[in-house]
Amino acid sequence: MEPAAGVPGPLIMNNKQPQPPPPPPPATAQPPPGTPRAGGGLLPGGKAREFNRNQRKDSEGYSESPDLDFEYADTDKWTAELSELYSYTEGPEFLLNRKCFEEDFRIHVTDKKWTELDTNQHRTHAMRLLDGLEVTAREKRLKVARAILYVAQGTFGECSSEAEVQSWMRYNVFLLLEVGTFNALVELLNMEIELHYACTAVPLSRGQAAV
Repeated sequence: MEPAAGVPGPLIMNNKQPQPPPPPPPATAQPPPGTPRAGGGLLPGGKAREFNRNQRKDSEGYSESPDLDFEYADTDKWTAELSELYSYTEGPEFLLNRKCFEEDFRIHVTDKKWTELDTNQHRTHAMRLLDGLEVTAREKRLKVARAILYVAQGTFGECSSEAEVQSWMRYNVFLLLEVGTFNALVELLNMEIELHYACTAVPLSRGQAAV
């Protein structure tokens, strides 16, 4: 039997009938009271204090026994201390300092080494080097300054061991201080600075004020 006009068919009628509501989602299980929540980082008072105490013990244990092969001392080895005073580019200058010293030394002393002179002869030659710092020729002053530096470095070309270099270095430095080398080098440095500024200064034009 066909449905009357304007009356929906049985399929549509079935679709129009009310459907039962969907079942509710399953309830999430709630943790018992006192259980720490994920991400919250909260612990009961006693356990939190114990946890922090254990963390401090672990961190202190790591700091007390570091895996480092290091020797604690007031100073490093002599060679290591000396190498910190010079850059890698200054290696060739050691030989240049020695050459400048020996050229000047042989002019005045021809039959002995520096290490074979007595204290008075050392002092005489050191003061002679200081006089060379006052010459007008800049190249001459530079060579004399290098010769003085070689003396302060222990005249290593005449030594046969590290201990001997250290001994002569100490002796020579005190000798140079005694004859006034430090003040002479400071004055020389100031003079070189003044000469540098005098040579590089731009002359002022008329009416131009100095800044």
